[in-house]
Formats: sequence, structure tokens, C-alpha cells
Amino acid sequence: MRLYALARVEAVEVADAFQQAYAKAAARSQVGKTVAARKAAELVAQAEQMQIRVQLQALGKVQDQAIDAYNDFHEELLFERGHDYEPASVMSDPIFLDRITVNYIRHELTEYDESLEEVAGKIGGTFPSYGCLY
Repeated sequence: MRLYALARVEAVEVADAFQQAYAKAAARSQVGKTVAARKAAELVAQAEQMQIRVQLQALGKVQDQAIDAYNDFHEELLFERGHDYEPASVMSDPIFLDRITVNYIRHELTEYDESLEEVAGKIGGTFPSYGCLY
């Protein structure tokens, strides 16, 4: 639904005052984009320098911990929201077990979450939220 007179809009857009304001807005926008790109590049450089340390443990032990963590997490979702899930076990699909084990290692045996918290809210520091840690 158009709630404006097209002729009035076109008349305003060709006026000098509008053209000057539009040019200033475009310049501010370009400066903002340049600053954001620089800050994002700085954040990437910071991430590339980040040291990643992993607590070494036996794979079987880590996988058992990952299974427990996955089931605990989803049991809580089941209780809170009625979210249904298939419990993980050592008999689960190996690809699935690899995924939850890697997720467990990243979240529990490294400083991954703490590193993300440091950059949260910074330009270039938005990361996907998966809603499921394991």
C-alpha cells in the first residue's frame, strides 16, 4: 500500500538539500563499512593467533563422557520443553558418535567457549548458535 504521493517524493529527491544529505549519509555509511571491515580483520587476526590447548584423554573415556553429556543435555531439554530425542550409546552410528565427541572436546576440554565470550558483541564476532552443545 502506498501512502505517499510519488510526484512529491520525486520532487524532494532532486532538491539540493536532499542531495547533500544523501551524499553525507552515503559517506558516513562508507566510513562505517570501512571501520567494520578493519575491526573484523583485526578479530580474525586475533583468532588466528589464539592458542588452542586440548586436555588429552583416552578416546574411549572421552566418548563415554560425550555420550553422558549429550544424554544429560537432551534429558534437560525433554524435561523443559518436551523435546524428544534418541539417547546416544556406544552402539549409536559412528558418524554421530564422532560428531558429539568432537563437540564435547571443543566445549569441555578446550577454552573454546571462553574464547567466544571474549569476542561476543565485537564486530566480526558473531558466531552461529546451534542450540545444542553435544
